[in-house]
This record gives sequence, structure tokens and C-alpha cells, in this order.
Amino acid sequence: PAATPLSPAAGAARPPTKPPVPPVPLGQSLAAKPPQPDPASAAEDAAASSTPSRPARQSSTARQVSEFQRASPREEEAASLTPRAAVPRMEGAPEAEGAWDEGDGLRVLTAGGLVRAVVLPDGEVRDGTGRTLAYIEANGEVGSHEMEFLGRVHRTAGTVCNRRDEHVGEVDIGHGYVRNAQGSVVAEVSKDGSVSGNGQRTAGYVQGFTFEAMPRLAAYVLLVDPAFVAGF
Repeated sequence: PAATPLSPAAGAARPPTKPPVPPVPLGQSLAAKPPQPDPASAAEDAAASSTPSRPARQSSTARQVSEFQRASPREEEAASLTPRAAVPRMEGAPEAEGAWDEGDGLRVLTAGGLVRAVVLPDGEVRDGTGRTLAYIEANGEVGSHEMEFLGRVHRTAGTVCNRRDEHVGEVDIGHGYVRNAQGSVVAEVSKDGSVSGNGQRTAGYVQGFTFEAMPRLAAYVLLVDPAFVAGF
């Protein structure tokens, strides 16, 4: 009898059947088939595109350089190294009331009548709230509120020097002028004690004023409180 082909045993796994490959149309090459994207690469690209980009961080060195470029050496010295008098606190400054005796020193008022400062007979300079700003001694030396030397007024020569003995101005007792280092009048005091600035506008008043007090007033304007006459 003819041999009967062996059939697979029951339960045995059959090899998978591959689907038929469709025929390639004539004139089309297999190389022309477009490349399929890699799923892993596509996921990475999508994640990168969805993440917002961060601005580049500026290094601390670059920040320091820019800060130093904005501040000149003179500004750095004036801001942190050079001793200065305290600035009058005008917030809460009282109005000038009653008569003032020249034996009590000099009382410096704003143009609006507020007490800006008082130069006491012993040389202490206080603002209207009682804070110590500086000291103007009888010998012409000027110190800060922290007892640091600020400069000196030379009464005989009529000159004013800073703590480095540099010429910063002069005082003309006869005319009531205070000049800066360039010779410009920054304060003019009349007989009644009114004070005008370089623009000849009234900056304020000095009660208890006599022309003998001009050196002390020059020390106040040039070394203690130049803002008193600035812009006037």
C-alpha cells in the first residue's frame, strides 16, 4: 500500500505561517520605500520639544564685572570708604517756633521754616529731631557723628580742606560768600541770615547769624550738609 504522509501529532505546535508578501509593482524598486522612524527616537524628540527652554544663566563673574563697571572708583570710595557726616532727617522735623538767641548757636532752617540743623556753641551739630550729625570745633576742625575727621576751616586763610588736606572751598566773611573748589559761590548769606544757592534762589535761613559765624557756616555747607544749598 502507498505510504501515508505522517500527520502532526495531536497537540503539537504548528510553525507560524508567514503572510504572503504582496508583489512589488513593476517599475518600483524596493529601495524607494520610505524609511520608517524609530519609535524610541520619536519619543525622545517629542519629550525634548515639549520641555520649555531655560534662559542661559549668567555667571557670577559676569555679574560682578557689570556691577564694577557701573560704579566708578570715586563713587565706590564715596559710598563705602570716605567718612561722612550724618544726613539731617527731615521727616518729623519741627517747625521753628519762637525767637532764637545767637548765644544758643546757629539754627538752620529750610525755606519752608522747618528746623534742618542746629550748630550748638560747643560745636555739636544736631538735626531738628535731635540726632547728632557732626562736630564743628572752635579751632576749625570738623568731625563726623562717629568722631571721624572730615576736614578743617582755616579761618586766617579763609580756606576749607577735606580730610586729605585737599582744597574744597573758601569763605569770604566780608561778603558772606561760601565758594567751592572751582571758585563758584554755592551759598550767599545776607545780613538777616537768609541763604541763597548758586542759582540765587532761597535755600533757607540761619537764625543767630553774624558774619563772625561765617567759618562755621562754611564748614556746615562744604563738609557737613552740602545738600542744604544744592539745587538752589
